[in-house]
Amino acid sequence: LDQNRPYVGQSEAQIMAQVADRIGSPAYRRFGTAIREAAASFRPCGILVTDADGAERRIYGAFSALSDDDGATWHGYKPLTIPGPERMVRCYGWVGQCRVDAEHAEMGGYLADTQTPDGVVHFISSGLHYRFDLAWLEQPMAPRAAEA
Repeated sequence: LDQNRPYVGQSEAQIMAQVADRIGSPAYRRFGTAIREAAASFRPCGILVTDADGAERRIYGAFSALSDDDGATWHGYKPLTIPGPERMVRCYGWVGQCRVDAEHAEMGGYLADTQTPDGVVHFISSGLHYRFDLAWLEQPMAPRAAEA
């Protein structure tokens, strides 16, 4: 294994085999299988939001919302996603690749956010950087026809 980048370009099976060989324990192979089975059973259910036309839509992954009462209630839900057509992007963290489109955003990672003095909110995941402001947050999610 390359100590600096041990698993780059390898499949999950190759990685688990190397770990098991290195440690000398078949238990690691069983552990890897259990992790894969648990991940395969994970089916995100998303949340229902209302778009600008009043239609209910289900969104998945990272999203924004606003609160006017210190978090007691929330409104204005919409996904924090990359504009454009549906595609797969590298999402880093434990996800690897994820689908992004108008209703699907990054599914996980290490997250942080801050607001700069100019009012721009910077949302950073394990490898992607999103920027938006209050005006964007206050706009309802675009209707489906506007996204095509």
